[in-house]
Amino acid sequence: MNLTKEQVKQIIAQVHKDLNLEHDNKYPILTNFIHKNDEYNDWKFDYWGGGYDYSDPEAVGDEWLRSPGSEWLITIDDAKGEAIAIHSYTGHYEIALNKEGKYEIVKQMYRNK
Repeated sequence: MNLTKEQVKQIIAQVHKDLNLEHDNKYPILTNFIHKNDEYNDWKFDYWGGGYDYSDPEAVGDEWLRSPGSEWLITIDDAKGEAIAIHSYTGHYEIALNKEGKYEIVKQMYRNK
């Protein structure tokens, strides 16, 4: 494991900001490390997954979840230290850092129908 949870949280927040993804900063960011040998790892390399955790609205002072829209999950390559994909119920997209150091969508991997 190369990245720390704090570094992963910073990357997730940066992806949301750079791509202008709907989110609510007052909610915590949830992270999960997936080892390359895990049975369900389709990427076949170590990576992190994560996104904003909207499971407990009362913990942040909301009576109920005021949905920010789509919930985005971010995939981060642990060795590179960079986000490589975003996922939502609407589809999956490959992302990369551009020359200015901001994330951008490179291509649509596939779209859910």
